[in-house]
Amino acid sequence: MQVREHGWNTSCCGTETFNYRTHRCCALTIVEKIHGSYSYCCGDSVINGKYYACCDDKKVYHKSLYRCCDGYVRQRVFGTNSRCCGTTLYDYRESRCCNGVLHCKDSKKTTYCCGSDIYSYSDEICCRDCPGVFLAPLPDKTPRSSDDDDGEDEEE
Repeated sequence: MQVREHGWNTSCCGTETFNYRTHRCCALTIVEKIHGSYSYCCGDSVINGKYYACCDDKKVYHKSLYRCCDGYVRQRVFGTNSRCCGTTLYDYRESRCCNGVLHCKDSKKTTYCCGSDIYSYSDEICCRDCPGVFLAPLPDKTPRSSDDDDGEDEEE
């Protein structure tokens, strides 16, 4: 039990208390919010979250130049189009990541993920409870005429 030294602004950091409006608790270390509302923790230090981010709670990187991909800092070689697929950086305009598996996008069709596979929504369907991609039967668009009758009368 601790006394509210800072009134309603009191928060706990391990067994110590601090004013959460002026400080943060980073890895059980009380540190001052030197960047105001942009003060974020990276390990036991405070970083300026407006420009920097933290990868794997220990590596500080500039957000506009790098991305963190599963604990690895990667340079944004595709600029703002850079995305992560596991530890790999890719251009999301050219590829699609499905559960950690990278696929090339088909320029003629819109593709979606089904598990770790890729499929075309216009002629395939993803059955989420079943593994894999299953082809959906396409509706027959040719109207049936009376000439298609096989000559036998139906029983009533």
